[in-house]
Amino acid sequence: GEYIHLSISDTGIGIAEHFIPRVFDPYFSTKNIGEGTGLGLSVVHGIVSSMQGFIKVESKIGSGTTFHVYIPNYSEQVVEYSETKIITMGNRQVVMVVDDEVSINKVFNQMLNKLNYDVYCFEESEKALADYLDYPEKYDLIITDLSMPKMTGIDLIKEIRSISLSIPIILCTGYSEFLSDESIDKYRITDYMVKPVSIYTLSDKLAKTFNLEWKIEMRGDYGTT
Repeated sequence: GEYIHLSISDTGIGIAEHFIPRVFDPYFSTKNIGEGTGLGLSVVHGIVSSMQGFIKVESKIGSGTTFHVYIPNYSEQVVEYSETKIITMGNRQVVMVVDDEVSINKVFNQMLNKLNYDVYCFEESEKALADYLDYPEKYDLIITDLSMPKMTGIDLIKEIRSISLSIPIILCTGYSEFLSDESIDKYRITDYMVKPVSIYTLSDKLAKTFNLEWKIEMRGDYGTT
């Protein structure tokens, strides 16, 4: 069949040949501890694979690296979209969002405001934890990314759970293979969302957590992280 071919190249130091078969392995990284999680390429591989695509890697030491991404061309396929969907509105509950990507926080802020929540966003998990320690009664729910520098989402959850077992915590990640019933129970995760997150998924998760019933119709696909 036909594929769309996207190539991404750099002029860096390259990847050693014996590392290439492992570059998509979860948590594999040649960086020092604290400088990389080893999840970035595994997330990309998971997304491309879910689209029935594949990735090839070309690299030589001293000559840079090229990633070739192949995605099936579905341009001839007819896709029907529903113009209206139902979302459930909040009641000004206060939500903490923790993600090291500013753009994702901005979209979460837009979507949660649209859903009638008050939002506080943090790019640094350490600052989010400090604010929670200072004002534990301020927040009704926490949404945290999994992969973050210095303090990961799991580390943040551990710290918060040592203080409170009652506040709902939703883990948001692009790496769904990490999630299992065992890990959810182990870290006392209330629920989880797999990126990209639409406003409809977000609405459903929060409605389930808060037992909300105020529903409205919405047109279009407003916001996706």
